[in-house]
Amino acid sequence: MKTLMSVITFFLLSSCVSSQKEKSEFIEYQIEFMKGDSYQPAMGIDNPFKILCDSNYYVIPFYKNEEMIKGSKDWYILRPNVKDNMLLINFYDIKTDELKHTEKVELKINKLPNPYLQLLPCDTMCNSLESIKNVKTIWPQLYYYGIDIRCRVRNCTVSIIRGDEVIVAENYEEFKIDEKFNELIKKLKIGDVLKFSNLEGVKMPDGTTRTIENKEILIEY
Repeated sequence: MKTLMSVITFFLLSSCVSSQKEKSEFIEYQIEFMKGDSYQPAMGIDNPFKILCDSNYYVIPFYKNEEMIKGSKDWYILRPNVKDNMLLINFYDIKTDELKHTEKVELKINKLPNPYLQLLPCDTMCNSLESIKNVKTIWPQLYYYGIDIRCRVRNCTVSIIRGDEVIVAENYEEFKIDEKFNELIKKLKIGDVLKFSNLEGVKMPDGTTRTIENKEILIEY
């Protein structure tokens, strides 16, 4: 399937000064992001893009005052944060290598949304005693324009609720599926609710630490 690209078209007016009069020319260029026509770059992750321009010119982009180097298949990799949201693009004459114009592009940088706790491989189908016993991985996860982002949860409480009563609750400072978790799972009965709460210390790739939503699973059979 052909990769969708986002296309942002800018028309630039650059000035070329001669001894007789000032001459102006339009330079048309496009910034194409790999991940879709509505894609917006996000903090803390790779945001591949290309720059296409008039065939009379070539471009060199700069980010954080450093020249960006093309990577795989000529994609530039942008990994921004909110403090560095300015992209500098130099336009050069393809024949003379003369710098013709420098354009500053202020990028709209998105903050990644909070992930949701996922139990794999069953996740939304983890509503049976057998499926819960077969859970191999538990982590906060989100999809950003198809990009699979997985995190770690540190502090959390895992409890079993039977009716209005909390049967057992275990607190974790560094959550993982271990013997303590497996012993708790063995106490589950049909009709119980397995609850993950106080999901704190979720480390995000953008450097932030989040608290995410609780997760409750009703054991139906």
